[in-house]
Amino acid sequence: MNTNTLNITDKLISVLYESSLNEYHETDEYKLLLEKNEQIHRECESVFKNDECEFAYEYFRDLKDIYEKETKYLYKKAFFDSMLLIRSLGIL
Repeated sequence: MNTNTLNITDKLISVLYESSLNEYHETDEYKLLLEKNEQIHRECESVFKNDECEFAYEYFRDLKDIYEKETKYLYKKAFFDSMLLIRSLGIL
């Protein structure tokens, strides 16, 4: 694949990923996770010292960043794997 095709493919994957993410954000599961996160946030402030809370928030932000990068990588990999499968079946 040439560079232009890869750029278009990356943009397409980004649009599809963001669309899927937005769709997930509308689910009850995601809303429950947000509520749980807010509850943990409140509990952290009432149980721990301010600097301990900041450490925990930074730690969980880092975990979230890692998880997001892994998710994007897997989404992109699954996209290309799907294309290879479709091509190997002679559909493309």
